[in-house]
Amino acid sequence: MLNHSTRFAPGVILALLATATPQAPAEDSVHLALSGLHLAADKVRGGGDWWGIFPEGDGYTLQPTRVRVEAVVNPLADGDTRKTATQVTVPGYDRGIPLLRGLMSAAAGPLDAIKPAKNWRYLAPGDTIKLPLEGEDAGVEMKIVAEGKETAKESGPSEATVLKGYQLRLIRTSGSKQQSQLLAALPEFQRLPNDPCPSLLWAGDLDRDGKVDLLYDLSSFYIVNKLALFLSSAAKDGELVGLVARWNAVGGC
Repeated sequence: MLNHSTRFAPGVILALLATATPQAPAEDSVHLALSGLHLAADKVRGGGDWWGIFPEGDGYTLQPTRVRVEAVVNPLADGDTRKTATQVTVPGYDRGIPLLRGLMSAAAGPLDAIKPAKNWRYLAPGDTIKLPLEGEDAGVEMKIVAEGKETAKESGPSEATVLKGYQLRLIRTSGSKQQSQLLAALPEFQRLPNDPCPSLLWAGDLDRDGKVDLLYDLSSFYIVNKLALFLSSAAKDGELVGLVARWNAVGGC
């Protein structure tokens, strides 16, 4: 949540959206968004052709939904009544619902999903996120590994650290065979304590092929969303997953 005294110039907002480098999208037909108030965001089209990943009990369900998109006044721009912010609304929910449009394999109903763990919200270099999916063959291990170096910041806030050469890698091990894929690289960024970024937002079988799909926020700053959707069904030769959609936004409060 932002302090209402915080203000961001247009150039700062553009810079916040320019970090993190995932692979190039495999297709242009899939679109992403996140419900809530955004001070700046990639274009979102409202309508009833969206699907939402909704929490349901201890799991998740994929359901069609109508999305409302409207320009609103930026609550952090004191005295500025121009409608420069974007409100993305899903009926019955406040914010934080992942939305997708154009996914041909979308089918309503419960999703085989992996229960989130604490380290999904920022994976430190050397740490691992295990991805046990019921549909995977016995003896197969899927995991995400973070690489890089974390050092103390030489100037500025004493509690800040600097991440250099930070990478997120997806690894599949089956018996003696191991396959590795680079998901994203963030060459250098500053991180404050309790900063949740980058974050794994959701993992499970979204395209219903029995293999792991990932929805990642590849931002390096807590108020920025840089969503990236990776699907196993879109993987090319040598890949475990393929990047099918991206969406960037600067969050509100």
